[in-house]
Amino acid sequence: MAEFIDELEDAAGLLRSGAVLEAREALLALDKKHPEQAQLHQLLGSAFARLQDTTLAISHYKLALDLYVTRDIDGTPVRIQLAEVLTEIGEFHQAKRQLSIASKTQAMDPQLQLQMAELDIAQFDTDSAGHRLQRALAISPDNPRILLQLGNLARIRGDAETAARYFKQVISSQSHAAEAYYGLVSVQPDDINLQELQHAFERADTRDKIALGYSLGRLLDRRGEYDHGFDYTLAANQLQLKILGYSERGQAEFFYRHQQHLGPALMKRCRSEGLQTNKPIFILGMPRSGTSLVEQVLASHSTVFGGGEVVFSSVFERACRAHTAKAFPEDIDRVPMATLFDATTRYIERLASLSPDSDRIVDKLPHNFLRIGLLAALMPNASIIHCERDPRDTCLSIFQHRFNDAHGYSTDLIALGRYYNRYSELMAYWNQLLPGRIHNVSYESLVENPAPTIANLIDYCQLDLEDACLLPHLTDRTVNTPSAEQVRQPFFTGSVGRWRNYETQLRPLMEALGTGPH
Repeated sequence: MAEFIDELEDAAGLLRSGAVLEAREALLALDKKHPEQAQLHQLLGSAFARLQDTTLAISHYKLALDLYVTRDIDGTPVRIQLAEVLTEIGEFHQAKRQLSIASKTQAMDPQLQLQMAELDIAQFDTDSAGHRLQRALAISPDNPRILLQLGNLARIRGDAETAARYFKQVISSQSHAAEAYYGLVSVQPDDINLQELQHAFERADTRDKIALGYSLGRLLDRRGEYDHGFDYTLAANQLQLKILGYSERGQAEFFYRHQQHLGPALMKRCRSEGLQTNKPIFILGMPRSGTSLVEQVLASHSTVFGGGEVVFSSVFERACRAHTAKAFPEDIDRVPMATLFDATTRYIERLASLSPDSDRIVDKLPHNFLRIGLLAALMPNASIIHCERDPRDTCLSIFQHRFNDAHGYSTDLIALGRYYNRYSELMAYWNQLLPGRIHNVSYESLVENPAPTIANLIDYCQLDLEDACLLPHLTDRTVNTPSAEQVRQPFFTGSVGRWRNYETQLRPLMEALGTGPH
């Protein structure tokens, strides 16, 4: 048992350091020898959650919880982790149940209050989230995690001044300063002391150095110091790639599976089985391609609610994997139509719960571009909007932002260019397979000629054009994406052609894309 404990701690250390893929493999190896260890399953749940495999994350968290309960051990920490994943996939009632059980014995736990606030935010109840966080702060004064979340809450609500105040408070406490700097760069970059941030970068451990490197890169970009800023951005990405790892072959197989199994055969099978609703408006494309701006336009319409980057469509993956026990969407033809129809119904119910009084609701998960065949087959009346942007600007913006552990491709310019090409090829396939079904919106057209571009967009969604859609920056709503600040500004063209500031540094990217400096 001593050897197991040592190996488990080693795997936990890998997970804490950010080496999630390596940690997952070490934990799976341990699981073969020690399948009844609750802490092992809890760590596996964490690893799969960080890799956005919510199906396996939930499975392992539940196994851990059952083992803790059987042994009369407090399961509050794993209940909170399970609730986090359930919240992410829209299982709000289940998440609330787990948190309610935990609150019976651990009501004063700051982490519990933080997760309850996350559940409120996911349901767009930011007032309740704010009250809950203030109560948590009263329990644990100066807690940097609570202050950080208060800053993030103010940022997504559009209150930059309040957000900056909380971020500065966290920075002054040192703990979690890297996360606070990342937020402060977004809301009040002019208030940042460059020398202090550089010193923090030099002193930081690897995880914090990554966040601080991205912050320095973005800050220096705003100040026009492009070469110096790119050095920090590159350093942050190299550290992130070293920790995360990335499989080019695995990514290619991932794209291939979606194209092969969500194509004509599925369309034919679902021809008369789709759910006849036009409630969903899917906005998809590469990250940083203008999806948040398009959502802001549509959410400015009186009958449309902007649901943001919800991952409710993962319900299809979980339903299929329960039948096939294979990587989604492999063998989807073996999944009964009744199961797919039930999954579609549950998806619509979760989407509708975000705003019961709205006729249409936006699902703005960019990577839904992988599932277009499935979404079109099961919801034939849904609107599908694809956002396009100059690949050089798109990839540069991705490279300058920190993404979660499932996006290893974003940390290397060559890998990023190849990923973009796979995405582009897949979109060409969907457009050919579904002529006229997908509405393609050019970011450049939207910011340079907004009126006609918006008119065409609104017409495609079968809505009446409203003046508010032409002035989307005036719409007051919660925006929980990295583009929260940009969508609250009037249309501007300053982000068009930004890649030219980094033409020399982006040569590996352009070679991978097959584009040149023109």
